[in-house]
Amino acid sequence: MAITVTPAAEGHVLKSGDGAMAMLEYIVRGTVTMVDAQAALGAGSPTTYDGLIRKSYEVYSTYAQTDLAASTGVWKGVVRYGLVQWAPATGASKYTFDTGGGTEHIQTSLETVGAYGLRPGGAAVSVNDYDGAIGWDGETARGTDVPVKVYNWGETHYLANAYITQRYIDRLYNLSGTVNNSMFRTRLPGVVLFVGASGGGRSQTDWEITFKFSARPNRNDLTIGGIPNISKRGWEYAWVRSGGTALVSNDLTPNFTSVYVERVMEYGNFALLGIGTS
Repeated sequence: MAITVTPAAEGHVLKSGDGAMAMLEYIVRGTVTMVDAQAALGAGSPTTYDGLIRKSYEVYSTYAQTDLAASTGVWKGVVRYGLVQWAPATGASKYTFDTGGGTEHIQTSLETVGAYGLRPGGAAVSVNDYDGAIGWDGETARGTDVPVKVYNWGETHYLANAYITQRYIDRLYNLSGTVNNSMFRTRLPGVVLFVGASGGGRSQTDWEITFKFSARPNRNDLTIGGIPNISKRGWEYAWVRSGGTALVSNDLTPNFTSVYVERVMEYGNFALLGIGTS
């Protein structure tokens, strides 16, 4: 007798309200062996249903608690469907990003746009009094913290087990907190900071590792404390030096004489990350 697989009576098709899953019921006839009944259900039910993919199928020894028992060669079959889930292959990668910036402490502003009141000697104040010094107290510019442009992104790579050695993990550790010493992801040296990496084994053949980066633009057109044409790479720090003060209408004003650009992070060779540089 041939094994047959037929849909159950209308009304036995169940589907979730959000369309993320569905369950179809079948009747399998013609065998008293569960293995054969299940194989027939797999062959006789569709692999997709209403945009969903088949996730599982199974048979039961009785059908609706009636006299149609397994001994008569009748089985209840249930097939479940769900959303397609993408599983990246070894060697694949995926990306996430955000443009939430960081902060930087600055001592001078881009422009003083307002000045109100009088100097200690009674003269009117001016937007040109302090060369943009922020929080000038007669000796130093205390400055303030401001948001700065920072582009943050993550890359998840699926690397073969053979690649993930203790030496490679130590390399990731040593490169964390360094800045690119050559072009990386189309960005100039000094722009990209490697924040660090995290991950673990995904399967018997590969690891899932997420690499985190931040980028800040290089500048060659800065004016700080009235001093123009300053060049600063993205993760360098600039500060101003005052060459004393001037007395203007009984008020001490700063006399900025120089700007220093400091490298505060080490450079690293991002090619050693093993995920390409372009």
